[in-house]
Amino acid sequence: MTKKNECLGCKIAQGLDPPGHIIYENEYICCTLDIAPFNEGHLLILPKQHFHDFDEIDIDTQIEINKATVNMMKLIKKVFKPDGVTTLFI
Repeated sequence: MTKKNECLGCKIAQGLDPPGHIIYENEYICCTLDIAPFNEGHLLILPKQHFHDFDEIDIDTQIEINKATVNMMKLIKKVFKPDGVTTLFI
């Protein structure tokens, strides 16, 4: 099991590992462009608290992830004008 201090996502979200380009952040999450994107606009929405599985995420962080997902999709559509947008929860 990955520990918080070993988790790359946590390091990026907490500013301990250089991210690509931070688009948005608050006390719960960090949204950053991926440094090795699959497509233009590929970004990561990372919780600042470490969670092993998605079902462990507290409700406040879930709400912030959902709000950021919608806002980032709107931004990606406006800036990159893609044919579609895919979201993944990993």
